[in-house]
Amino acid sequence: PRTIALVNKISHILDEPFILENLLNSSNLNNIMSLVPPNDFKKAGMRFIHWSITNPESVEKIQQMPQPILAALLEMVREDKKDVGWSWHYLLERKEVRQLIGGMTCEHIEEMDTGLFIPIISLYNRQRQQSFPKNLQQCCLRKLMEHLQLKMALTQTRSDFGLISMLEPVEIESLGGFVLVGLPVEALKASQHLDHILATIGKLSNTDLLMAANISHLQALAHLAIKQDGIVDVFTAGNLVWFLPPKSKVPELKLMLEAKLLDTTICVPTASRRNFAAILLSQFGPAVNWSGGVLA
Repeated sequence: PRTIALVNKISHILDEPFILENLLNSSNLNNIMSLVPPNDFKKAGMRFIHWSITNPESVEKIQQMPQPILAALLEMVREDKKDVGWSWHYLLERKEVRQLIGGMTCEHIEEMDTGLFIPIISLYNRQRQQSFPKNLQQCCLRKLMEHLQLKMALTQTRSDFGLISMLEPVEIESLGGFVLVGLPVEALKASQHLDHILATIGKLSNTDLLMAANISHLQALAHLAIKQDGIVDVFTAGNLVWFLPPKSKVPELKLMLEAKLLDTTICVPTASRRNFAAILLSQFGPAVNWSGGVLA
């Protein structure tokens, strides 16, 4: 109630410099902005954006705003620049626009120039404050296919192994694991950079992995990390080790756990937990013999 009363009192003067300054320093900024009427927010929105140009310390505050607010601000900028010609290059080149990249939607991704997709998604991944949004995953995958088709056409390259074989390390790093995990397993097998792709996916937390793909797909990806003689390269698999089949040989598992390089938050179905329990027992021996020295 107090926040609503405050918003009603200041909403018509949001574009005043002293109001903006106090808002950006408020720990309640996001709650306040979510209650501002659309018309008042529109008037204040452009002032917010221009204010950040002369007040660099406010940029981080703006970047941390909820996605719907950032999306609204991004649309305001696009509308404001309509007369002079909007370009998706602005997301990369203009400071006042770059800070709003967290507001990207599927519509924005579909509209942007295909040639700009990789640098924009790279910036998005570096700047985002939270986990990659699930609702952007499929439209990013579609845009990635457009990018690879364009790349194949421009380089006049023909590949018998499909579009995924065109992925290069810099693109893999730019896309991040949440997008890559959505690629078909059979298509990934054709990539000469398969280990790099798996390692990038394996950097995701267990929670992100489960949000990004279903269990059977994660198990199929984990299986790709199994090398000759059934030995798993755990440095490639990362958190995909949680989805390995029983009796998998993971010689570096203890080292990875000791170095805290694996997410130990277990939020997987019972069958997957049993699989991993079997792997732990094969590496550390019967639990009855465990001691602080074994698990340290």
